[in-house]
Amino acid sequence: AQAMNPQYGAPVGPSATMRMPVMGQIVADPSRVLYVPMQQGAFTRRWFEPVFPASFALEPRELVALVEEVNGVVGDALPAWQGRLPIAMVISGFLLFGIGGFAMVATMGNPLALAELGFGFALFACGGFGGVCLLARASERALSALKRKLSELNARYAQRGIDFQLHESRQLEYYHTNHGVHMATRYTLVIQALQTSGQHWVPAPDVLAQQAFWPSAPFAV
Repeated sequence: AQAMNPQYGAPVGPSATMRMPVMGQIVADPSRVLYVPMQQGAFTRRWFEPVFPASFALEPRELVALVEEVNGVVGDALPAWQGRLPIAMVISGFLLFGIGGFAMVATMGNPLALAELGFGFALFACGGFGGVCLLARASERALSALKRKLSELNARYAQRGIDFQLHESRQLEYYHTNHGVHMATRYTLVIQALQTSGQHWVPAPDVLAQQAFWPSAPFAV
């Protein structure tokens, strides 16, 4: 039988060196730790929506203001048009391509219909492939801006013992349409009141990454 890591219940040994700890397995007092999952999607404007516990180290009004600061930083780095423009291009290109095809048949190869067909295809392709590249670069900028903001908040609230961290997790998700799977990346904003000794209830992301590669290593914060 394979030994188990008592911290996460994960196997210890060579076959377990790449297994990431699961955020949900780290149990802490909800009055000390607040988990805020990051919302994703082209039409998302409020990236973080906290669910307030009965009691927390920060007052609800102050917590709302902090989350709005974070949402504002992400929104500035990832404006709405960058998520909606590719979708509009794909839909417009698809419609133009279909109209151009019907026009080609109806007009027996009219040059204008051919131009409409080609423009629709180009618009569809640019919206699809170009949109993926655009959103990837915008997402990188947004994450960088978010991490800088969290560093600023950590410096601001250091004296009060409040810590802000962005945790990343990856998991396989199931496609219902073609019965396939894909790797999905999810982000969670973890806000916690540090212990009196200054230690974290939930370890920092770099500590969790270290635990993933060396599950039997001492648990450090």
